Amino acid sequence: MQSGAAEPRRRCRALPICMIETSTSISEIVSGFYDSFDNRNDRFPDFDLFESLFVENPSIGNRTNTEVRIWSPGDFWSPRYELLTGGRLTDFHEWETDFETSIFDGIAMRHSSYRKRGLLDGLPYGGVGTKCFQFAQTPDGWRIAHLLWEDQE
Repeated sequence: MQSGAAEPRRRCRALPICMIETSTSISEIVSGFYDSFDNRNDRFPDFDLFESLFVENPSIGNRTNTEVRIWSPGDFWSPRYELLTGGRLTDFHEWETDFETSIFDGIAMRHSSYRKRGLLDGLPYGGVGTKCFQFAQTPDGWRIAHLLWEDQE
């Protein structure tokens, strides 16, 4: 190294304990999100759990090849609840298959790849897709502020 040249910056450091705890909290929220729709083994979809994961006035969106739709959590939940409890979609669950989380002080983003499976009108139903979560740290902990997803067709 030349005299007077600065040491190169280290780009990799161990995560501080608070970051590990944050990452764990975000993983628990994402897991709760997916679990809230599970109706396998006589489970009942859990709106209270679902609603508790969000900040006040969040948005949930879906992008397809033809449109982008945005809902409030209640408007998003209602038709899914009917589908999951009315007998049309049974043995349903979705789960995260891969993820990447970025944390910036009190905000975070998570790219979540997922798979879903069940029986729709008695026939096998499933698919894969991507959900992008945005989180905000609140006095009550991390919560979902926005969610946008896209199913692979």
